Amino acid sequence: MATMKDVAKLAGVSHGTVSNIINGAKGVSLDKVKRVEKAMKELAYEPNAIARSLKLSKSMQIDVILPNIVAAAMAQIYTNLSGLFAERGYVTNLHITNEDAELETRLLNMSLMHNVDGVMLSTCQPKNTGLFRRLAQSGLKIVFLQRQPDDEQRHYVGLDAQEQARGTVSQLIEAGYRDIGILLSPIQYTLEEQTFNGYVEAHRDHKMTVRQHLCAVSSYDREGLLKEAIRLTASGKPPQAILVICSQAMDAVLKACEILNIPKEKRPLIVANMPTSWTLTARDGVIYVPHPYAKLTEIAAAMLFDYIEQGTDFPADTVFLKLKSKPLKELAPKQEIKVTEPGKTLRVLLTIDRARYAMETMKSGFEKRTGFRLEIDAKAQTNMYQAIRDEWYKDRYDVFDVDIPWLAEFAQKGVVENLDGYIAEDPVYYDDMLPSIFEKYSIRQGSVYAIPFTFCTQLLFYRKDCFADIRMQRMFYEQYKKELRVPRTWEEFNRIAKFFTRKYNPDSPTEFGTTLGSRMSSGGVCEYLPRLWSFGGEVHDGTRFTLNSKQAVEALENYRESFRYASAESCDNWWGEQAAEFRSGKAAMITLFTDNMSTVTEWSKSKVNGKIGFDYMPHKVSVDGGWALAVNAYSRKKKAALEFIRWATDREISVLSTILGGFAPRRTAMENLEVANVYPWLHRTVEASGFGRMRELPLRADGICLSEQMFEDILGKAVYDAVTGKAEAYAALTAANNELNALLEEDELLKAE
Repeated sequence: MATMKDVAKLAGVSHGTVSNIINGAKGVSLDKVKRVEKAMKELAYEPNAIARSLKLSKSMQIDVILPNIVAAAMAQIYTNLSGLFAERGYVTNLHITNEDAELETRLLNMSLMHNVDGVMLSTCQPKNTGLFRRLAQSGLKIVFLQRQPDDEQRHYVGLDAQEQARGTVSQLIEAGYRDIGILLSPIQYTLEEQTFNGYVEAHRDHKMTVRQHLCAVSSYDREGLLKEAIRLTASGKPPQAILVICSQAMDAVLKACEILNIPKEKRPLIVANMPTSWTLTARDGVIYVPHPYAKLTEIAAAMLFDYIEQGTDFPADTVFLKLKSKPLKELAPKQEIKVTEPGKTLRVLLTIDRARYAMETMKSGFEKRTGFRLEIDAKAQTNMYQAIRDEWYKDRYDVFDVDIPWLAEFAQKGVVENLDGYIAEDPVYYDDMLPSIFEKYSIRQGSVYAIPFTFCTQLLFYRKDCFADIRMQRMFYEQYKKELRVPRTWEEFNRIAKFFTRKYNPDSPTEFGTTLGSRMSSGGVCEYLPRLWSFGGEVHDGTRFTLNSKQAVEALENYRESFRYASAESCDNWWGEQAAEFRSGKAAMITLFTDNMSTVTEWSKSKVNGKIGFDYMPHKVSVDGGWALAVNAYSRKKKAALEFIRWATDREISVLSTILGGFAPRRTAMENLEVANVYPWLHRTVEASGFGRMRELPLRADGICLSEQMFEDILGKAVYDAVTGKAEAYAALTAANNELNALLEEDELLKAE
């Protein structure tokens, strides 16, 4: 068997050089790296991973120890954690205790023995503080998740569900429910204890006595839960409603009702405070109150990363994610539209995208609910503005799909209906919209004119395998004396794009460094604006356009340089072609709106599935994107149009629509971990929306707004002329700037329109 000395001899280098190369040291010349790699291949030499881990500071392994993965909460915790750990280069080792304290102890001792970097633990022995203290003193870094140990001087992250449970039970009482049961796993665990305390507090708040026969506590297994569920539902006076906090308990109650042949109309209402799943959204007799496990696992993972990096210097901390009570809308009678003319047609104009496909797929549900026949017409995104404009002040369509930059113009010109009254009738219907989304997508001139339908923002996607390649890292360091990392500035972006372009680096694993698309005006404008803002420029100063500033020109020059590191077709590509190039494996990076990346994870189309990393745009500056549904102000069926919008943006429909690729701006969809399995960048999309910027234009002196489409066409032409070499950046931007400022004059705007 070959040794490291044999490799060194054959490669003509020292033993230490071979060791440095194997361990990823950067300060080794590329020539020596190639010689050592060649020698290792000829000798079939494989480094000893265990021996290496003893020398390195990290094993790059994290153990996740859970009581089970049968429960929806535990399955989603593991799924999300493994994804978060993989993003940072860690391998996740899953271990199941089945609530066996002895097995958990053995697993923790094995974690210590194997020198893993950290442990994420949902313990089944919270009172065993002596064990946890000994392991911590031995150097094992444990973050406790969801089940808090009795020794509070530990690193812990969990939900605080007491207030939520209190509010949930209070709503049931106020809705007329008097016999409310509860089915829990052992109360020694944190979430169970919080839930029970909230249950008791709600009864006290309403001067009601908690009755023992309505309270059931079981072991965590299905059989124990079923036994207690049968006891609850078979009693002389069974509960009218039962509160549960895990999927096994919910299934146990449903199974008990089935076993006891209880008619559906007499079965207890189940209120499930738990992680929701698209597979659970249509269960009769079940109300879901979601628990935010996506947020919980992100906080826990961040704590473990900090613990790993800082070691004993990282102080113990307890983090509770407080859950607020949410209205149980299902307790109120459903407002069904009253159809006076069955068979009447409702016409909707949508954009050709995944959201339209979702509506077409599911429209039978709306038709069955309302009696209306739903007719969906669809136009390409590039033709949508003109298609709506052709229908101004006509009643052919009842609902328009509106790109958010257009809404101000449509509202001002009376094309779309003011929806203030509709929102006032049901103010909590959209209470789980993502932060600031409703204001950005819906409100113009202080009133609501549309309802958010699809949501996206720009992210930077990159090939993880290329950036993690030790050989590429060494080459980059040797060339630039900088670490290869995901770019944080547009100057870095171009430098890395050049490095991954085979024309400039024959050893690049990709043909091009990036993909670009400026064929359509929207493509060039949306790729240029983040650069403009990052360089310190602005579209206007509040009254006049300022697109010929020094910063604006520098940003366009930077964008033009990027085309050297992209395919020759890039000037005439658009978002679809960009995504196709990236999923084919041609490019190392792409900046794109997230809704256009859905095909990149499809195994039938993508060569890079499983190799995709994602991060914020350089400088954390991006353009807000998305569409909203608006009622045609001239529709003769406004009530039905509003009912369609309500259906299309419903929580349950939003989850299904997102799975099909029409990303809905609801927490219900964005925080669903099963959806995140399909589109792992969803959580980053939500975060990026916090610093996304709207495309806002100056108003004319009389308050009239300029057409956003006009602006896009003019600036888009300037950008295209610059990147194709038809004009210098300054000349192109100056011409566009002058034309736009001229349109702010009343006479010129009237001529243009």
